[in-house]
This record gives sequence, structure tokens and C-alpha cells, in this order.
Amino acid sequence: MTPVSTSVLLKKVLSSESFRNSGRSSKLLRFIFERAATGDADGLKEYSLGAEALGRGPSFDPRVDSIVRVEVSRLRNRLEHYYATEGQEDPLRIVLPKGGYIPRWEAREASAGASTASMRPQLRRVWLASTAVAIAVLAAMWIWLSGGSARRGEEPLQVFDVRLLEGAQVGGGTVGTHVVLSPDGTRVVFVAWGTDGVSRLFTRRLSETEAVELPGTEGAQSPLFSPDAAWVAFISTRDRKLKKTPVTGGSPIDLATATDVLGASWGDNNEIIAKLDATPLLWKVPADGTAPTPLSHLRLPRDADPRMWMQVLPGSRSLIVTIARQRGFDAAEIAVLSLSDGSLKTLVRGGTFGRYVASGHLVYINQGTLYAVPFSIDRLELQGSPRPVLRGIDYNPLFGYAQFDFSRTGLLAYRRSASDGPFEIHWIERSRHERAVHRQGRYSWPRISPNGSTLALVRQESAGSSLWMESLSAAQSLPVTAGDEIVTSPVWAPDGKHLVFWSAGSGIMLAPADGTSKPRVLLRDNGVLAPWSFQPDGGRLAYQLRSREGAQFDLWTVPVEQSATGLQTGTPEPFLATPAIEVFPTFSPDGKWMAYLSNRSGAFELYARPFPNSGTGEIQLSRGGAMVFRWPVKADEIFYRTPNQKIMVLKVRTGAGKLDFSEPKLWSEVELADTGVFPNFEVTPDGRRVAALLKAGNEAAANVSHVTIAVNFSTELRRRLAVSER
Repeated sequence: MTPVSTSVLLKKVLSSESFRNSGRSSKLLRFIFERAATGDADGLKEYSLGAEALGRGPSFDPRVDSIVRVEVSRLRNRLEHYYATEGQEDPLRIVLPKGGYIPRWEAREASAGASTASMRPQLRRVWLASTAVAIAVLAAMWIWLSGGSARRGEEPLQVFDVRLLEGAQVGGGTVGTHVVLSPDGTRVVFVAWGTDGVSRLFTRRLSETEAVELPGTEGAQSPLFSPDAAWVAFISTRDRKLKKTPVTGGSPIDLATATDVLGASWGDNNEIIAKLDATPLLWKVPADGTAPTPLSHLRLPRDADPRMWMQVLPGSRSLIVTIARQRGFDAAEIAVLSLSDGSLKTLVRGGTFGRYVASGHLVYINQGTLYAVPFSIDRLELQGSPRPVLRGIDYNPLFGYAQFDFSRTGLLAYRRSASDGPFEIHWIERSRHERAVHRQGRYSWPRISPNGSTLALVRQESAGSSLWMESLSAAQSLPVTAGDEIVTSPVWAPDGKHLVFWSAGSGIMLAPADGTSKPRVLLRDNGVLAPWSFQPDGGRLAYQLRSREGAQFDLWTVPVEQSATGLQTGTPEPFLATPAIEVFPTFSPDGKWMAYLSNRSGAFELYARPFPNSGTGEIQLSRGGAMVFRWPVKADEIFYRTPNQKIMVLKVRTGAGKLDFSEPKLWSEVELADTGVFPNFEVTPDGRRVAALLKAGNEAAANVSHVTIAVNFSTELRRRLAVSER
């Protein structure tokens, strides 16, 4: 059987007797497929369908106008009638699930007149994802992979979702791009978490349904392909090495010591250019295993963020780099850096994760939107103005990396945004899940005041982020910052009268909880600081620090005392500094222990040790991975989030210099929203309730094992930018 593309099948549906004389159903069906194909499936809501697809306009109110529900019901009925009559032989059918408006293609079961055996070749050809995903491969992908006679430049854009690995958590808390495409576009490599809480690399051909683990890749992050698609390099958090391994399986080979994931790209001269530490220095790492050499002649800005997500351009004479400073990555610069003379030329201001695409475009991310602009690879110059081409791509605004990758053949793989919301705050108890208590927003870092009356939240804004205090008993909000800077990690002082938080470029800030005065600097910036907890008596503040010279986050404390002018700090003191990443230092309720996360084993786990630190007595509390945790001041339990967004709890008792704890248990079946490395829950001081971030609209959390594939996206770029320039 000759494969038939889904665009052809959609046209067949719309031209059928069932739809020919139904203007509204046809318009609605076209609208939802066009939105889904442009990556805006998350925007398919009742309001957008009524206001745009059905012509009700911006004043449309779905609470009083039921047109969407009526017309969607009619559309489902027409689809059922079509597939029972004219479309009963179609190999794929359109499904519009109840309770949602995002369409999908499903393989039809064999009809009574067709034997199961006769259907198998067809299903093998069109299926890419497992049947559990209920998404069939587009026939255009089959043609493209098999090198069919159709000219690729004439193929239409085709977009579909693929479940990479059944039951897997792809990416999760790992830093860097989670899913990468081979240059020839025939294979993906991705990072996935196991039940032991350790990340590993998996590979899968796009023409097959099974993913295969790459051995020896425990603790892997930030994979990247070799130009010939035979190898994949990655950063191992277990032994802090840049490694490469055969994409078909084999033993990894060490290439260089890498203290952090700060950017790397594999050039066509078989050399990797990498940022191996936090110093303003790039390294040339030969992929044949010979010794790395520093590129000391390259003068990189000393005030730039050490993360410089990069791409070596064809010819390996220059590279695209991201240069971020105090205002964060949405305000960063995309520049081209000459590897010969070190000259730096700014191309775009206001974006991150710049990439050159073989279609002749520079693409980058700003606030989750992919922008594109024609780019001359010979002159290293833009040839037009940037235009938005795809919304809703997952990215990290604090660290600058994004979840998309291109092949040289025009294929795009990306992950839909999950970590920036919109979210709702929901109350969860052990036995029940309550409704949302706050309006939708791009929230993170929830913190409940000591008396349980106020919730501090960070909101993502267009120019940065802002800190707000929200009353839990009344509909009242109080802004703490304006939203034109990067702020994170709010912490309440034990008396509930002050908030501390980190502001990029300033340091740890102090703000009165009543809003009577503006925030002021409490501890001057020396890199990236994140305050995390006060000692119960308020005498010390614990924070994590990655200094300007350092490579990893270490744990520090600073004395805090009350003076005539308010809270003041003394001399900071290190608590724990190792080659690993340690974060989230949290004092125990009696102030004599410190709990924290460390990735020393290759996965983040929860540990505790006595305070002050004597160098002995460390205890590992979690097994199978811990991402964020809370130790309520009036409870004998620690709550932590697993890589698969579930909350675990363990009993803890301290006293007489000892810490006793129970085996962790699942606290709730509710799956939290995926906020990446950012906190997505908070516990009330008494430990009875959890305020959790969930996807808005009572939707289930985004499926964590999927990637979206767009075939012929390079052709689509040329088409869209040509239209926009007219």
C-alpha cells in the first residue's frame, strides 16, 4: 500500500459528504489542525475556539455562550458518521478526545473485510510511536526517511508527537537540551531518568518504535551528536567528565574534565568547542581523545554568565554564542565569535540559545517563542528582521538552555513548554486534592509565611520576574519587585516580618512583609546566590552560592542579627564545598542539622549532616532521586519531590546528636506540574497541607516522555519569512 499523508486524509474528510455542507464543522476542524501544526496546541481552549474559529470575537464569554460545546459535539458526531461511511477504509482516523480540543491521528482497527495480516505491513509503515500514544506516523515522514521520489522542498510541514520511552521521565532535572537529533535526521538521543533516580542516555531510530539504552552513560546530561552521526558526546555528573560513546552502543571514552554543563558543540573538523568550567575560557577538545587545549586568545566578556550555549558553524572557524549578563537570558545577546582572532559580533539583542539552521536562518528563543531571521553564513550577517515562528517551546529562563534541535535535513525536534506554566496553586492533603486557590499564572518558588496566612510567589514577566505576596484568606496581592529584573528564591524570616530573596546583579535582598519600604541589599552579590532557610531562632541564614570564580553551587551560612536599622548580616562562612553540586540548604526544626541535595552519586539525593559541620556524620535520606524538598518547622517529616513529579515523605527525629529517619513513602498520587529545577510545592508549617503548582485548568501534567517532531520545518521557515517580508 502506498503511504498517504495526513494532509491528504484531512482534505478527504473536509471534502466528504459528511462535511461538504457544514461550514462551521469544517472551519472548526481546519482551525484546530492549523493551531496544532504550528505548535500552539496548548492554545486550543474554549475561548480561542469561540472568539477566533467561530467568529464570536474578543468579547466572547464561554460561561454564557455555549456555542463551542455545541459545535464541538456536532464535529465529533460528523467525524463518527464519516468514519462509519465514506472513511471506513481510511488507514488513520481523526480523534478529538472528550474534555479537550487537541486533535490526534489514530490507526484504525482492521475492518471486518480486511484481515489482520493484511493490515500489519501498513501499521508497521505508519506507526512511529507506540499504540499507547495513539499517534500515527505521518506518511510524509516515511517518504522522507526512505528517500522517496518526492522532492523534500515541496513537502508540506507535518507535526506530530512521539513517545520516546514508555513510562520514562525524559529530561526532568537535568541541565541542557534533553532530546537531540542526528545530523542526518534519522535518529534521536535523549536523556531519561530510571527508577533509581539516575539519568541515562537512550537512542532510537525515527523509523523504529523501540529505544535502546546506551551503556555507561549514568548521570548523563547535555548530549550532542558528532557530525557523522556515529558518536554522541555528553557530560557525566558522576565523574564530571566530557565523554563520547558510539551511538550504536559501546564503552564511553573520556575526553576532558568538565565541572559543569556550560555549553559545547561538535565541529565538522572533529573538534569539540566547550565551556568546561565557570572561568571566562573556552576549550578545544579533540574528539580523537588527545589532550584538550585552552583557547586563551579568545577574549570573552568577564561579566558574562558562564553558561554560553554555543554552536560551531560550518567550516569550524566561528561559533554562535549566547552572552547573558545581569538581566538574564531573555535579555541576552546572540553573537558570533571568531575562533581565529577572538572578535565578537552581536547579531541579536534579547534572546538565548542561538542556532544556525541549514536553510540559511539564525533561530533563537525569547520567552519560549522560537524566532528566525535569514542569516548569511559567508558574511556572518543577518539579512532581515527576526520573526516569531513557533510558540510554546520549553526553555529555562534562569540558565538559558532550550529544548529544541535541528537536523541538517530540515527536521525539528522540540519539547512543548511545561516549566513556565500557566499554573494554578492547589491545596493537597494526604487523602484528598482540593481546588485551585489562585488565578492562573507563570508561577514558581512558592513559600508560605510562618503563620500560614500569606504565600510568596515568583511570577515570570516579559522583562524578567517579579516577587509577590498573596493573601491566602482574601483576594489581595502585594508586589514586592517591579518585574524588570531576575528574582528567585524567596524565604520568610522566622518572625514573618521580612522576606529575603535573590536579585541578579544585586545579591540577597531584604523586604518588609508589610510593603512599607523598598527592598534593600542584605548580602552583596558575589555570583549566583539563592537564600534557602533561616535557623529557627533567626540567627543564621543558609544559602547556596556559585561564586564568579566557582564551578558548582556550594553551601554557606551567614549570621543575621537585629539592629536599629533592621536586619544585618555578619561574615559569611562556608558550610559544605565539594566538587559536586550541593543546593537547598535547610535547617532542621531544632537548628542542629542541615539537610540539602547533592549530585555526588550522579543523581540528586537528599542528605543531612550536623550543624555546625564537623566533617562527619552525613546521612543519605532518599533513594531513587530527590529534586526539591521541604522540612516544616513544626513537623517531624521531610517532604521531597521525585523526578516524576510525585511527593514523597519520610519521618525524621533529631536529638542527642542523632538523626533517625524512616523509609520514604509516597505522600500523594497527585502529579505536580513540571517546573524543571525550580520548586513547585510548599508545605504548611504544621506539615498537614501542601500548596502545589499544577497545570492550569485542572489539566493533567504534561506527558513527560514525549517530543514533538516537525518534518520539513526548514521549508516552513523559508515560506513564513518570505510571507512576512511581503
